[in-house]
Amino acid sequence: TRITGALAGGAAASITKSGEGDLVLAADGTYAGQIVVFGGALRLQAENALGDGRVLLFENARLRAEASTTRLGPVIA
Repeated sequence: TRITGALAGGAAASITKSGEGDLVLAADGTYAGQIVVFGGALRLQAENALGDGRVLLFENARLRAEASTTRLGPVIA
């Protein structure tokens, strides 16, 4: 799945990605919640794709920063 628009949401927001395949964030966002990834990959194609959000990786999930510069907040693997 590829999200090309800005990801937005407050600190209480949560996105869960499960299974193989990729979740691609292709635009800068203002997201402040968490993204939980169970398997597959979270691919960041914009400098501020995560906003101020945090990422939790489980079950061999991968994080790929694909922009020339990618700002990362907390990442827990």
